[in-house]
Formats: sequence, structure tokens, C-alpha cells
Amino acid sequence: MNTQKLTQGSIGLIKAAQEIAVEYGNNIMEQAHLLLAACDGTGLISQLLTKAGTDPDLVASAAREAVEKLPRLGSRLSPDELRISGALNDALEAAEDTAGSMKDEYTSVEHIFLGLIDRADATLKKIFRDFGVTK
Repeated sequence: MNTQKLTQGSIGLIKAAQEIAVEYGNNIMEQAHLLLAACDGTGLISQLLTKAGTDPDLVASAAREAVEKLPRLGSRLSPDELRISGALNDALEAAEDTAGSMKDEYTSVEHIFLGLIDRADATLKKIFRDFGVTK
């Protein structure tokens, strides 16, 4: 993924996901971290979920439960020490592809959310299915 092509909102979303991973002592950032960050209650994804008839707080709760089940390290890492899972990388690449297919120069938060839907790992597939989240 070309980080030079991220919007400020996308950068903020990824940083929020990193902070969640650090807070929970995870050394690998997963899709669930990004979904939890996206459902912060004030952002665009929360608004989209609400308009689609889905409670973003419930989606966030499910994402938080998924994060809580992830392996934890005994010590805290800095955001720079985190690795990105293959599944998260796939979703971010899908987001970049979506932006390109829409003729958008930059990858925005909504592109990232579409990437999560398109390339959801097993955990996010279940969450999306349970809450009726589709493209």
C-alpha cells in the first residue's frame, strides 16, 4: 500500500487502530483493530452504519470482543514495533484498488471500510454477517 496516497482521515484511522493494538498488548495489528477504530461513534463509518440501520456501538462491541481474544504480549510495544497481519494488508491493498477503480487519487476511510468488507478475515466475516453489513 502506498502510504503517500492516504487521506488524513485514513492516516488517523490507522493510527487509532495502532493505539488500540498497543492498548491491548497485541504485537500484530489485525482487521478487528481497524474495525474497532472505525466504529468510534463520531466518524464516517459510524454514520454509514447508522444510515444502513446497523448500530455502530454493537459492531464496535463485537470488534472489541475479537480484539480481546487476540494473543497479548507481556510488555507494551510502541506503535512502530507493531506488525500488520496479512489479512489486514490484503484489506488495505483492496482499499487502494477500490480507490483506483473509482478514479480517486487518494485512499479514504470509506475505501478502507470497503476493503475490510471485500477482504474480511473470518472474524470480520462473522461480525459483518451478524450485523448485516454488506457492500
